[in-house]
Amino acid sequence: MALFGAIYLIPLYLSQIHDYTPLEIGEVIMWMGFPQLLVLPLVPKLMQRYDPRYLAGFGFALFSISYYMNSHMTADYAGDQMIASQIVRALGQPFILVPIGILATMHLTAHENASASTVLNVMRNLGGAFGIALVATLSDNLARVHLAHIKETLPAVSAPAYQYINDTTLLLQSAGSDAVSANTQAYALLTQNMNQQAYIQAYNDVFFIMACFLSIAVVAVLSIRKPAASNTADAPNEMH
Repeated sequence: MALFGAIYLIPLYLSQIHDYTPLEIGEVIMWMGFPQLLVLPLVPKLMQRYDPRYLAGFGFALFSISYYMNSHMTADYAGDQMIASQIVRALGQPFILVPIGILATMHLTAHENASASTVLNVMRNLGGAFGIALVATLSDNLARVHLAHIKETLPAVSAPAYQYINDTTLLLQSAGSDAVSANTQAYALLTQNMNQQAYIQAYNDVFFIMACFLSIAVVAVLSIRKPAASNTADAPNEMH
């Protein structure tokens, strides 16, 4: 859910709020992949020295932090500002993907591994599909809620709103539009800005909700009962 949710939300945010092209989006998303190449070879060695539960808990904690870093975005928050959270997310991902297979099968016997592998893959696919559906629904519904709140706090007699319409109308007229068209365009721009702010707040809420979910995952993975010493030693060979 966390992995596919980020892959869905970030391109959507960049294209909707900042009009990024697919190439520009790719230049931001790639930061969630490259740092993993440095960390991934170290994880198996760390698993020989540390409990996989602690490594997975550390990975989930980094994932949660990375989502929280994206929960305070403004209209000025674009691809360059997302690189730091992408790197944190990339550093945490190997600590989840590698140990989680061991944790999922460490209490099973050898003849149960084939069925367990199937169930694990199905649950991963379901988690990704459910995660995308969840973040898409939440972002859309929360945007409507925030837009309604913005409209409530911006009545027709609002002095700042009137000043914005007046200044924008004069600016458009100076660019060559007639008075009526300029006024209509000014109202359209105000509506566009309101929608943009509503979606930014919705994205912030979704990132924060996902950070909370991942914090629960930290507690959940650390609560898995510790395997017997023999199971721990055999699990990597069985998974291989």
